[in-house]
Amino acid sequence: MSASPCREAIARLDLAIALADLGAPEDALSVGLRALDSPRIVAPVCTRATDLDHALAARYPGTSQAEEFHGRLTMLYQAMTLRDLISGQVGRP
Repeated sequence: MSASPCREAIARLDLAIALADLGAPEDALSVGLRALDSPRIVAPVCTRATDLDHALAARYPGTSQAEEFHGRLTMLYQAMTLRDLISGQVGRP
């Protein structure tokens, strides 16, 4: 494991975006999903994951890779929102 899980996740997402650009949606999905398994997901990771989601949807619309990544990202956002609601963090500056 990296000393900085956030940086590692962002690096994986950057690689996944590059793989998508190079015509390798299966590899992009695999690397992107590993990034979402990071023990620490923070705003910059979410931003980059959304970039990958958009790249997959634009380049490979309707494919299983685009749909699977979008589904996992949606589940992550829902889990984060629920966690924030439970901890009372939603709506705080």
